[in-house]
Amino acid sequence: VFEGREAELSQLDADWQATLDNAPGRAKVVSLVAIGGAGKTTLAVRWKNRLLQRETRHDYSSPTLP
Repeated sequence: VFEGREAELSQLDADWQATLDNAPGRAKVVSLVAIGGAGKTTLAVRWKNRLLQRETRHDYSSPTLP
């Protein structure tokens, strides 16, 4: 069960938007760092799905993640 990560998802959203605003047209990279088993992959996949839902309305090339 994925719970309690809304703050992290919101921070990723805010950081991503700031990057889009400050560096349009440039490559974007996000790195999640934590100990093994902390839920990095689950967080990344949930955030990717959230981004894709929102950004399909824009003309961005969205990276695909498994």
